[in-house]
Amino acid sequence: MLKRVFSILLVLCFLFSLCACEKRAHIEKPANFYYLSPEISFHREDGMITAEKREIAGIENNIHTILAMYLQGPEGEGFVSPFPNNVYVVNVTQNTNILSITLSDQFASLTGYDLSLACACITLTVQELMDTQLVQISAQNKLLDGAERITMNKDSLVVFDDPLATVPKEEP
Repeated sequence: MLKRVFSILLVLCFLFSLCACEKRAHIEKPANFYYLSPEISFHREDGMITAEKREIAGIENNIHTILAMYLQGPEGEGFVSPFPNNVYVVNVTQNTNILSITLSDQFASLTGYDLSLACACITLTVQELMDTQLVQISAQNKLLDGAERITMNKDSLVVFDDPLATVPKEEP
């Protein structure tokens, strides 16, 4: 009798795991949400920042809702949110090629390196979703490391540490 109950439980666990895998395997409208890697590794493309594929079907045209979902943090293991707890989206506007994101004041608790990484994660995430060249990030009522806003684009980010890359010398 105990063997039969154990066998049934094992089969049920197996079936539930298949259902979970099937749900995660099929993403109708994928989006990359960029978060920090749990361990920094150099000489790899995902050394500091890595993408988690998430489903945005049904909300793909609502950047405010997508950002709210993004700020809730990663769903899977192997990703670390760069944002303080309770950060939320206050406002999102797009003018020509500039997407402006205003976050709650909790975001202003980040400084230096942590602020730069969080802004890089947001920039990479929204630039894949939106047709925008610049991303401006601000806090509602506070400065970000003494600045009113942080402005980034893909070209201003270095996300790959290549030991063979050289920096061109400046002409005198």
